Amino acid sequence: MGVRMIQKISGGDLTELWYNVTRWHLYREEVDLYLGIGTNMYNVFLEADSAEFDFNLREVWLNSSRWTRLVREYIDPVDATMFVRNSREILAGKGAKGVITNMPFRPVERRADLRRHKWGNCLLAATFRGTPGSDVRPTLTVHSRVSYNGYMLGMDMGVVHALAREITEGEPDMVIVQWHLDVTQFHSFKCLPYLYTQPDLMEELQKVEEHEEWMLLQKKYPTWKSISRWWETVLRFEEEGKTLEEEKYGPFRRIRKRYQEYERGDLVPSVHISELDFMKIGEDYAP
Repeated sequence: MGVRMIQKISGGDLTELWYNVTRWHLYREEVDLYLGIGTNMYNVFLEADSAEFDFNLREVWLNSSRWTRLVREYIDPVDATMFVRNSREILAGKGAKGVITNMPFRPVERRADLRRHKWGNCLLAATFRGTPGSDVRPTLTVHSRVSYNGYMLGMDMGVVHALAREITEGEPDMVIVQWHLDVTQFHSFKCLPYLYTQPDLMEELQKVEEHEEWMLLQKKYPTWKSISRWWETVLRFEEEGKTLEEEKYGPFRRIRKRYQEYERGDLVPSVHISELDFMKIGEDYAP
């Protein structure tokens, strides 16, 4: 099939962009790579006219502890301090004309034995440029190696939003976001908790009860096809009464647990992205 050139998805702000990029991937009739465990789209460029983000971590069934782990893993307090300070200078028009500042995300520990970050960082780097009222609008640009669409991409967007909020001291709406992802992957079952929280997407999952509609959805959209096997397995195991303790595959056990919580209406606590920041990355963070 071959990999396309740059594939651009836009939104008025990060909230709209998050919605658009998930549906864009789910409803593509062609994907760059079909895997048994998901589908890949390469050379994806995301753009939002504002870094505002109305996002609750419960959308992806995660909590504030997972946020803390994410930012501690990827954001070095000294580098972040320098980046935010420099960005604020640029924002205020105090830097050299046209200057751009940058921040590498902290290199993660590679653990091939645990299949954890074997291939490297997910988040790679960020840059900032621009001053209000000038020829160059304030712009936060991000580069990622990979992100899980319908899952960790929401959290990564939260990091981008929080950076914009820090730089502007509470006015992320003035910042454009541009983001190059080498690949976005829609994981076949790690995405399921997100689908549970989205009425339009949950409606698609419920087509499993209507055989013809369900088969048409799979036939037309490869990503839904990749999801279908795991979704049907979740339902089959529930019907058969297979307990969570009997589920040997840890990642899938967690997804089955999320479905049981969804059925009970027992969502994780509400944590809005506006409540989170970088203060727990270390005492050296002092912008």
